[in-house]
Amino acid sequence: MIWWMTVAALLLPALMLGFRFTEPRSAFWFDTAALICLYAFGILCFAAVANTIIEGAESLTEIHNLFLSPVWLTSGGYLGVYVLYRSWIDLFRRYREM
Repeated sequence: MIWWMTVAALLLPALMLGFRFTEPRSAFWFDTAALICLYAFGILCFAAVANTIIEGAESLTEIHNLFLSPVWLTSGGYLGVYVLYRSWIDLFRRYREM
């Protein structure tokens, strides 16, 4: 499992980067997807904390429910890949400026 996650962490940002240079409009959609995922990620975290405070729920139970949410996992996974993709863009941009 860790092997596939490592390969995906290397391959997906590289594919996004290549697609960005072959189809420049894709950068807008990558950024839009990241913004949507960021909102979903934040709202789910907020809801878990609010539920813990308002209802007096057990915080560890709420956190584990959050960790099992498919929306939270998907948005967090995309944000991880997106951050790597943006890091590569920044690295290439700085290299060209040298």
